[in-house]
Amino acid sequence: MYKIESILPIPFYTNYVPFKFNKKQKDFIKKAKRKNNSYNKSTLNTYVLNLPLFKNFKKHLEKELANYVKKVLAAEDRTKFFITQSWFNFTQPGEKHHAHEHPNSFISGVYYVNAFEDLDSIVLNTHKVTRIKLPAKNVNEFTGARYPHKVKTGDFVMFPSYLNHQVKAKEGSGERISLAFNVFVKGKIGDEIGLWELRL
Repeated sequence: MYKIESILPIPFYTNYVPFKFNKKQKDFIKKAKRKNNSYNKSTLNTYVLNLPLFKNFKKHLEKELANYVKKVLAAEDRTKFFITQSWFNFTQPGEKHHAHEHPNSFISGVYYVNAFEDLDSIVLNTHKVTRIKLPAKNVNEFTGARYPHKVKTGDFVMFPSYLNHQVKAKEGSGERISLAFNVFVKGKIGDEIGLWELRL
């Protein structure tokens, strides 16, 4: 009997992480200075999680990051992971976010401050390079070029920063708000004897 296996999969971490923003935090998000970000807007401040105002929120996310490192990467304790840049995204009806990756980053994460499950999603695009493209009669994990993952307020996702992703045009009313961040590493990485060690 034949079998088909999915090998070398890309990890995509999801969790529902409810967080109660206090009034000061809500006011910051609402009134923060914004800049154009291709087809939507993001905060002018790109290190928002470094602000004392969001210290408790950052700890909330760092717990999820630690779980990702433990369950997905099984990384050695000598390697430390830390959040680098972090910013809020704002998407109004009709706006979208272009397909992109996050260079100079190892892991990327998104927390949904305000999102609507029946309307909002993050779309993950294939990383496969193919020289021959065949039309498929149906879409499955092998033929699909993209995967839309529905999101709602309180949802949290993490994935390798090389994974191409985008957001389709916002439908319905209301503003989608998300917090995005990047993660890098420090410490000893690799193997000295094998000649692929890196000290950061």
